[in-house]
Amino acid sequence: MVRALSLVLLLTLGSAQADDAVEKIFSGPQPGEKLTGFKVQGMFGRWDGKEADPIADANQAPTVLIFVHEWTRPMLQLARGLDTYGDKWAGKGLKTYFVNLTADKSKTEQFLQGAKNSLNLKCPQSISLDGLEGPGNYGLNRKMTATVVIAKGNKVTANFAIVQPNETDSPKVLAAVADLLGEPKPTQEQISAATQGPARPNPNANAPDQALTSLMRQLIQKDNDEAKVKETVAAMLKWAGEDAAKKKQLKEYCQKIVGLGYGNELAQRALKRLAAE
Repeated sequence: MVRALSLVLLLTLGSAQADDAVEKIFSGPQPGEKLTGFKVQGMFGRWDGKEADPIADANQAPTVLIFVHEWTRPMLQLARGLDTYGDKWAGKGLKTYFVNLTADKSKTEQFLQGAKNSLNLKCPQSISLDGLEGPGNYGLNRKMTATVVIAKGNKVTANFAIVQPNETDSPKVLAAVADLLGEPKPTQEQISAATQGPARPNPNANAPDQALTSLMRQLIQKDNDEAKVKETVAAMLKWAGEDAAKKKQLKEYCQKIVGLGYGNELAQRALKRLAAE
């Protein structure tokens, strides 16, 4: 009896010591701490190629910062859920930002450009200008796949250090965001339906005609001279002809490229004329 009791006590103490040995994983500012500004290079949309500060941009509104340490398939699934509800709740004042952490900015730029349609994210995406560790005073843990920081009034309300994303992470993170906004907490089933259903259109559904895309690539070559620009513009107008749908497509495509700032000065002038027609 004594021997059995001793064994139970030993197992209980061993279990308690094992629990103590499992340390909580920390990454990023913790609840109650203040967020400080940091610099990123924007990718796509209004920040494309420009330096920005997500904290200044949020202006103390409810904020979700998603620091991406590594893109994996599970990370993409998590990102789509956070992006879908980030876009949905933007009307409630929510600001959602994806910040990629990398030691090689050029390589990450190339990856994001190539994966743009596959990622298909609506919320602002950027690359940290502070390298692989991210903003120095944020204390981000590079062993994570993602670190999600939720804040309001620049004060952290929740933090999620995610080693390997799984299906339980999206509901937990979005529940914390919902609490901040006073919104119903989405279930895993609702999140899956929102990210996989018709609410996320095929990014290639309205892609420009291949022939027009080829001409646009010719037009935005940086070493184009005036003659080459005129020749390519003439080919674009010939492609559109008197077809109203093609004219509309040409105009909208040129407006998009003007907004992105692609091409040299000669090309940009020509694009602006076509975008205004």
